[in-house]
Amino acid sequence: MELRQGTPEEAGINPNTIDIIRNRVQQLVQHGKDQGVVFQAARRGVIFVDEAFGLLGPEPDSLPLPKDALFPLASLTKPITATALMPLVEDGLVGLNRPVHEYIPEFVGGNKEAVLVH
Repeated sequence: MELRQGTPEEAGINPNTIDIIRNRVQQLVQHGKDQGVVFQAARRGVIFVDEAFGLLGPEPDSLPLPKDALFPLASLTKPITATALMPLVEDGLVGLNRPVHEYIPEFVGGNKEAVLVH
């Protein structure tokens, strides 16, 4: 599906709901709960929110946060990977407790053969 820019109404979303979310995100940034937030939302192929809030760095004179900012995810990759993997498990394409090298043949050496999808 090709995404295109549009309005909340085109996506079947109440614009008031978007305003509530936008205001909440702005409050989080203004009150220091988050340094910066980038979010994009789409429905039915229509991007109806594409915004960035906050600053690029912690310094008061930092540039505004761009929509294409990169964020270090560190340990957040584990739940993201698990969430992406589970539909493959449900479809029978990946098995839990199977060696990773069964799916990624290059993942060998240094006792990597003992590493399981788990």
